[in-house]
Amino acid sequence: MKELDKVYSNEQLILIAIWRSFHPNEQILGLHQLFLRKLTPTETMSRHNINLVLMTGLVKVSDRYDEPGLFLSIKGGKPYFTAIRSADRKLRIQAASKSEIDSDEQLGKLLDLVFDLLSATIVEYVKFFSDREKLTVLRFDYKSPALRVFFENLSLSQTFMLFWRSVKNCAEEQRSIEFNQIVDRAYGYFEYYSSAGKEIQSYPRPKLIRRSQLEKIVFFELLGLEEDPDLLPNIHEFFIDRTTSRYPAGNFT
Repeated sequence: MKELDKVYSNEQLILIAIWRSFHPNEQILGLHQLFLRKLTPTETMSRHNINLVLMTGLVKVSDRYDEPGLFLSIKGGKPYFTAIRSADRKLRIQAASKSEIDSDEQLGKLLDLVFDLLSATIVEYVKFFSDREKLTVLRFDYKSPALRVFFENLSLSQTFMLFWRSVKNCAEEQRSIEFNQIVDRAYGYFEYYSSAGKEIQSYPRPKLIRRSQLEKIVFFELLGLEEDPDLLPNIHEFFIDRTTSRYPAGNFT
């Protein structure tokens, strides 16, 4: 918990997630290894967030390691991360995390990150079951605004059920479909259950869909969840209540 007490920027959270992906005595980690160790729920989201920390300079593009930190270099035509540790690395992370951004804006960015994590998990869920059903899904998009509607009303586990049903029924009708069509059908089921006053069951996360490093940091350390985040209804209200009570407006330094 203390490592995140003063962390408010999304880029800083991503940086910590990359550090956590290294084993204790490991110094070099290939980009593909980072994806396999689940930096974020999907490779696409991982690439996007790696670009963020590169643009902000939190990870340096260099093959000269003249100070502690994370470096990205190319070896044999492949990208590698190199971790140069120091005894005060946690203190460096805390000091670099102090934000001068207005609190409402910063909370909005953190909420965007939470929605991205949930949406990317749905993408992985659809990939998992569409492969089982031999359904080809095109144009996956974890940034789709339509996905947020589910998490403003349901838990992730309830959303799993709607998308399982959507994939199952789409696979019975065709062999290829676009991701947004699966989302639209899942939303149709949500409307049906809601209008009929029927309970939307919770489906468990498949064991093969592991929780990512960034999810663990955000849900268990930043938000301090003790229960399963997949079962949390309406993450939007919970997030605002938890973060505003822990980080009062105007107290972000």
